[in-house]
Amino acid sequence: MKKVGWTYIFLFFFFLISMSLFATILDGDVLWNYGFSYAIAKGEIPYRDFNMIITPFYPMLMSIPLFLSQKMIIFYISNALLMTLTFYYLRKLVLDKSWFFFILMVFPLPVLIQPNYNFLLVFFVILFIYLEQEKKNDYLIGILLGLCILTKQSVGICLLIPTIIYYWKEKKKILKRMSACLGIIIFFFIYLVGTKSFFA
Repeated sequence: MKKVGWTYIFLFFFFLISMSLFATILDGDVLWNYGFSYAIAKGEIPYRDFNMIITPFYPMLMSIPLFLSQKMIIFYISNALLMTLTFYYLRKLVLDKSWFFFILMVFPLPVLIQPNYNFLLVFFVILFIYLEQEKKNDYLIGILLGLCILTKQSVGICLLIPTIIYYWKEKKKILKRMSACLGIIIFFFIYLVGTKSFFA
């Protein structure tokens, strides 16, 4: 048990140090992603007060810890925690084979360890597979599908369509998932309308 705990501590600090050293060098979009979250934490409304072409969930999620402090390191810490949590669920799925995924991410350069919505989607996909494998609550899976759409609509829909096809004969299961998925999307729609940012 202690060995597993040290593994996650190692992963957290590895991700944090890698982002601190390489993130802005390898991907200039990192500054944009931080800037979106920073603006939200300062009270600005996305789309209305600043331009943003991505869907809103990732910058909104990452703005939460920035309410404590707007320093870049807080943004990195939040994403390092997300990456560590991703490996937690990945290890639940494939055990020690998860290290192959780790190697693909960091060599020759840690180009995939970037604090942006793409890694959040990686986390969501792994979590989705885990929830399916464990036959977890359909409403919970539906909420996750909605968050995928709100993070990047094309990926979210790619997960949504197979779900409908696979469970086509189980109408109640599909209905539960679709109602939860639409519920979370409608919630964000109301937010955009209420803040007069929908048309922007």
